[in-house]
Amino acid sequence: MKTFDIIFTPYYFQNPTTQVVSKLYSIIHLGQKPVIFIFFTKQISVFPMFRKYDQKQQFLLPLDLEEDLEDFVPENHIARVLNDIVDVVDITVIESTYSKEGCPAYHPKPLLKILLYGYLIGIRSSRKLQQMTQTDTAFMYLAAMQKPDFHTICRFRSTHLGPIKEIFSQVVTFL
Repeated sequence: MKTFDIIFTPYYFQNPTTQVVSKLYSIIHLGQKPVIFIFFTKQISVFPMFRKYDQKQQFLLPLDLEEDLEDFVPENHIARVLNDIVDVVDITVIESTYSKEGCPAYHPKPLLKILLYGYLIGIRSSRKLQQMTQTDTAFMYLAAMQKPDFHTICRFRSTHLGPIKEIFSQVVTFL
């Protein structure tokens, strides 16, 4: 009768979206006694840092008509210009303050676009900006149909006031 030494060893490998621990059984003969290695299987989901933000998404509005967010705002509208400028501005200073743990946050770009467009047209109130994301097509376009509440907008502004001032001055220079 053969005796076995059992060694429990977790084996890890990771891809960009999930961490997977694979299961592998192997028997290796070391000298006189075979050794059984047991690897466990476990999948751990890694939560995204931000909520999904896609301005090119398609949806049904009304029931039969497929609309695109690009159709909400005319080609020569100032919101499109602001959108293009904010897309190229470096916001890594703001992004670096977010944690990968917990519930995904709103991406900083749409929040920044909402704030800056509000400033351009004279709206500074967080509650009014929230309302505009639900009623104004330019705000819907800039927010990619996301509807952050006024607390989120206010917290974003107060937390990132310094970088927002710098980005605002860059945007005004481009305009």
